[in-house]
Amino acid sequence: MTLELYFHDGYYIPIIISNPLSSKRYPEEGEVLALIDTGFDGFLIVPQDIFRVLDIVPSREATIIGVCCELKSEVAPIRIIIDPLNLIVDGECATYKGAREIILGIEAISKLKLILDGCRCKGIADRCIVIQK
Repeated sequence: MTLELYFHDGYYIPIIISNPLSSKRYPEEGEVLALIDTGFDGFLIVPQDIFRVLDIVPSREATIIGVCCELKSEVAPIRIIIDPLNLIVDGECATYKGAREIILGIEAISKLKLILDGCRCKGIADRCIVIQK
């Protein structure tokens, strides 16, 4: 089964964000769109208000190095759920003052097969299928 991505100045995938240490999830119902960012090698970045809604307790601090600057961030364990693909992936979530968008990085999308068609502004995602020899 494949999942059609949303396109608007970038490719977005619908996800559920969950605190693996509690029953809290964001959003409470439905899904939220996360920007697929191949320039971010981490797992997930969310705005600080989502950190608070999920009752996430930062486990450490980290530095996110971007094109424009370096940002101090708080990091904690997180789980993303991609319901249509029946996929659950655990990783680390970062937040920093001024974060405004949910960003899915390389660490998270390495669990997906993505096909991005820039000519048609379309994309699809599927679970990775690895055949071992």
